[in-house]
Order: sequence, then structure tokens, then C-alpha cells
Amino acid sequence: MSTKEWSAAALLVILTLILYGPALRCEFVKWDDDIYASDNEHVTTGLLPGNVVWDWTTIEGSNWHPLTWLSLQFDATLFGPGPFGFHLGNVVQHALSAAALFWLLCIMTGAPVPSFAVAALFAWHPLHVESVAWVSERKDTLSTLFWFLTLVAYANYTFAPSRSRYLLVAVLFGLGLLSKPMLVTVPGVMLLLDVWPLGRLKISPPASAEAVATRDQRPSVGDSLTVGQAVREKLPLFAMSIAASLVTILAQRSTGALRTLAGLPLNDRVAMSGLAYVDYLRQTAWPVDLACLYPIVKHSLLEPTVWLAFGFLSIATWFAVSMRRSRPYLLVGWLWFLGTLVPVIGLVTVGDQSRADRYTYVPVTGIFIIIAWSAFEFSRRFPALRSFVVGLWLCVGILSWQLTRDQIQYWQSNAKLWQHCATLYPSTKSLENVLLGLGVVHMERGELDKATEFFRKLIAENPNDAIANYHLGLVSDRRGKSQEAREYYAAAIRLMPSYWRAHINMALNLMRAGDWQQARAHLEMAERLHPGRASVQRGLGDICAAEGRMDDAVQHWQAALRIHPNDSEIVERLKRSQRLSHSGAEHPAGRVD
Repeated sequence: MSTKEWSAAALLVILTLILYGPALRCEFVKWDDDIYASDNEHVTTGLLPGNVVWDWTTIEGSNWHPLTWLSLQFDATLFGPGPFGFHLGNVVQHALSAAALFWLLCIMTGAPVPSFAVAALFAWHPLHVESVAWVSERKDTLSTLFWFLTLVAYANYTFAPSRSRYLLVAVLFGLGLLSKPMLVTVPGVMLLLDVWPLGRLKISPPASAEAVATRDQRPSVGDSLTVGQAVREKLPLFAMSIAASLVTILAQRSTGALRTLAGLPLNDRVAMSGLAYVDYLRQTAWPVDLACLYPIVKHSLLEPTVWLAFGFLSIATWFAVSMRRSRPYLLVGWLWFLGTLVPVIGLVTVGDQSRADRYTYVPVTGIFIIIAWSAFEFSRRFPALRSFVVGLWLCVGILSWQLTRDQIQYWQSNAKLWQHCATLYPSTKSLENVLLGLGVVHMERGELDKATEFFRKLIAENPNDAIANYHLGLVSDRRGKSQEAREYYAAAIRLMPSYWRAHINMALNLMRAGDWQQARAHLEMAERLHPGRASVQRGLGDICAAEGRMDDAVQHWQAALRIHPNDSEIVERLKRSQRLSHSGAEHPAGRVD
């Protein structure tokens, strides 16, 4: 790129950092952030050797993405366990992704103006706030940075093919897959770019006068390829995609994240997928009423709205295909949008949402390409209206900026986020997370009656809700009603035997009651279900100390300190045990700190 283009990229990064400045003040969200950051001792304690090993062996969060864990631990090492460092990491990666996208389009097309427009829409569109302002979506921001860098490396490879350049493509692609398996569609995107703007395929349309004018600075690619040759060239990358897909399915199946066909039949999934495509397009054009959670609403394939959705998608696809020679960017952008959404469009359903803003993070780039290059071509054909086009783009940029600022505000606190979602979807039958989130907000404020009301609503709608029973147990413990709390914890464990948090809190409750044997059983079960928790080792150490087995207690406390080196309570226990050992005194039986 030229000096001016590098300056434009720097300006894009600076403006994006300014726009997302308020996100640095956001709280942890009581929805997966406890898994990815706030309550995950493997993350909050930073880049310790044991934590790095854990990164490569865990499927915490129903995914295998070791590089995402490493990046979060890096933030914790630099900035501590608070939310600031994690949010800063997301914002910086988002800004760099926008610059990488601009770089990619510039080197492929030699057209910096529409390239900047696409990158600015990516950086400032409100649909992307969820991916940036939510710590748990580090996998989005990190993987997307590698996504665009992979395509940059691929573009450079096409200009001068060599093994070393192909190896760089594969390495960057592998790093992206280690951040999030969403990159499985990247080899398909490369095939689209072979059509336009790279023009590598023999089926690629001849360049129009406008196309020649927009790519006069782009290096020429090598010899034209047949479709078969282009596919064979990418077979190693397709193999990596298949492997990542299998690992992801196994991880999500083992944790119960995948919804079965019995719970959501294939016909319903197909209908929901068609409507989701249209909803994503609508929200791209008019990004208002964005929510962190959209409820699953079942639709039949026979419904008129479903037919209209598929009819619209079919007509749009036919139009893009029919314009493939004169305006190939229409076909490439449209297939980019359709294809990259396939893994998350709902045919394979994970979780309880029908769609999600975060799923559009990369896919809507295809729509942005269509918009930007259409406007660029229009301004070239009608120079007298160029000022109008520029003014329209400025209005779009300002509107996107303001809507993004407004959307960031909802992520400032848990109360704002869940209340906004409940306002948009007052019928919360399928929005258990909204009720749970609001209940947790009130519990942390000390408003226990309010919290109980939300948790009881969940149980009224689903008596087998283990999570709601667990939180009612927490409320009872805070009220000092230990027996009632144990009953709720027992119900949660009966309904979800693998829920390790319920085992830990049941053990702590039993320890306060002096029932060491049962408490140890629950802690040992929690250790089997979720190894490596410092709180479990600390609890086992406390039980051993209460029983007078100080050597065993010290071993458990030392294990806890290896997991959480900065835990002052564990350090104090070890110091106390040393003092008692030197004085020859015994640890007072039955006492738990």
C-alpha cells in the first residue's frame, strides 16, 4: 500500500479505538464471562505453565480454542483479573481487524476508496458491538484478525506463488482455527476471491473498464486456473477445516451444547434458517432493537413468511449470478454472506438463541462489499452525483457511529443489558437467560426478594431447571438458611449431576455445618467434574485441617496455591500451619477459615 493508504489504515484504527472507548468501562457479563474470565482461575492467574497446558486440553465453554485462552491469560498477566484488560484486548483486535480488511481489499483491488468504506462499515456497524463489548467473544475478535490476515497472505501468495507463502497462509489459517472454528469457511472464501477481484479462474469474467480502473495498482496474479486446480490447491486447507469441524462437534456434543433433532426438528431448523438470513439483512440495513439474545420461535416450512424469505433469497441469488460478468462483486459479496453464515445459521443448533449479532461479525462483510463497490461504480458512471454519494456515505458513517455508541451503553452493566433484552422481548418463556441474568443482578445488589422472584419464575416455567435451583440455594445461604440452601443444592445436583458449582457450594454449606465426610465427597466430585479449581483444593485442605491431618491439609493448600498463586487466604493458611508446626500446637479441630 502507498503512504496515503497506510495513513488511512492508521486513521481507521484510531477512530475505531475512540468509538469503542466506552467499552473499556463495561462490566463482566453474567453470561459466559464467568467461564471465560471472571471466575476462571486458569485465566485470571495469567500465563502460568499449568494454565498453558490447560489451554490445550480443556473444552471449557463447549469449544476447543487454546489460542483464545492464551490471549485472555495474556491480558490478565498485563492488566490483572479485572474487566478492563479483557475489554481492551477485544477493542484493539477489532480495530486491527478493520485495518487488515482495508489492507486486504487494497492489495487485491487497488481501490482504496471503496476498500476504506468496507473496512469502516465493519469497524463501526452496531451489529458488531456484541462481538467487541462482550469479553466472552474474544474468540470472535481474535479469530477474525487471523481470518483477514490469512486472506492477505493468500492474496500475496497468488501474486507470486511459492511454498513458503503457502505455508504462511496455512499457519495463519491454523492460528485462526485455534481461536474459533468459524474459520472453516475460509477456503471457500478464497475460491470466491479467485473469481473476483483476483480473477485467477478461467471462468472469471473479463474485466470491465470500471474494474480495470479500480485495480490499476494491484499486482497481476499468475496463470489462470481451472476450478479443479483451484480446489486442489486448497485441499490442505479444506482438510484443516474438516478436522476443526469434527473437533468442534465432539466438544459441543460432549458438553450437551448441541440441540438434538428431537428437541428441534430439521424442518423447523430449515425454516428458521431462511428467516434468519432475512433478519440479518434487515438488521444490517436498519440496526435497531438489537438484543443479546433472540428467542427461538419455531416456524413451519408451510408458513407464508418462510416462503417469502426463501423466495427473496432465491431472487437475490439469481440476480447476483446473472450479473456475474458485468459486476462480479455482487456474486462474490452475496455468496460470502450466504456461505460464511452456514456454520451458525441454525441448521446445527447450539444453545437457546435463534440467531445472534455476533454471528454476523464476518459474514456481513460480503454485504458491505456489495454496497461499497456499487456506490463506487455509480459515482464513476455519474460524476455529477459524486458529491451526493460522498455525502450519503458520511451520513451512513455518522449514523453507524451513533448507533454503535448507543449499543455499547447496554453492555456497560448487567442490569442495562438484561433489562434491555427483557424490554424487547417481554414474553420470556424461551428467554431463561434473561430471567436468570436479572435474578443474578438483583442478588449481587443484595435485593434477595427480587432475585428470588426471578428464580422462582424460572422454576415455575421449568421445574427441572437445575441452574435456578442452584441460585435459590445461593440466596438461601445469603439469608443464613443453611438447611433450605442444602435442599436447593441437592435439587440442582439431582437434576444436573455434572453441575460442579452446585457440588462446591453444597460442600461449603456442609463444612459450615461440620459434616466433613459429605463435604469431602462433594468437593472430590467437583474436582473430577472440573479439575484444577483452587477453591476445591482449599476446601479439601480446610477439611483435613479440621480433622487434625495437617500434612494432608498443607498438600492441598499448596496445590491450591499453584493454581492461584496470589490467593492471600491460602498463603495465610500455609503461614499459620508453619507457625503451628514450629510451636508444636495442633490445629483446633472443627475450625474452618
